[in-house]
Amino acid sequence: VSTTRYEWQARALARAGYVVTIPEHPLELAFFAIDTGDAARSLLVTPPAGSLLEGHVDASKLVVMGHSLGSVVTVKLALEGGFNAAILEAGYPDTADISKLPTLGIPTLSLAGSSDCSAKLEQVQEGWATLPSPSALVVLAGVTHYQFTDSEAEDLKSGCTPSATLGDAHAQTEQALLNFLSSALADGTIDEPARRLVPNATVEVK
Repeated sequence: VSTTRYEWQARALARAGYVVTIPEHPLELAFFAIDTGDAARSLLVTPPAGSLLEGHVDASKLVVMGHSLGSVVTVKLALEGGFNAAILEAGYPDTADISKLPTLGIPTLSLAGSSDCSAKLEQVQEGWATLPSPSALVVLAGVTHYQFTDSEAEDLKSGCTPSATLGDAHAQTEQALLNFLSSALADGTIDEPARRLVPNATVEVK
């Protein structure tokens, strides 16, 4: 999936005051180049002289985030350290990392679509169960796999029909992200976002 497909999320977060980087990956698959995530983190922490990033990034409030297979990479990067929160969208940790997960030590958010035909809800729930607390699982009603991107065309082509409109899916995703980030980066908790429920979503917290 091209990085441009996630620009809507980047812009939504930027409007809320967050600095966002979207690293480019070979073959557009983060799994084949986990070091590009490390490179993005380094760029944020130590921007080049004269960069627009200078003075705009708090290195103590860094978040790593990925969609689908990118969720696997998200967890791997988070386990390496240097991040203060992690967000998995329509994905779950690599089973090879399960034994390491108790050491994660940062707030995590797992976002799922109840109508996802690729990362099925049961799979995401099972993956979330392996994450240590503090962690939240937010299930967006009627949302499919590619509604986390800028188009649901792949879903429709494969016969996976959402009951949520793309606009509603984006609005729910944005609200869930902002609720989580506001609390996770403030004091490392996720209880408060769970109380401010996202419309048409179910929330579990541990």
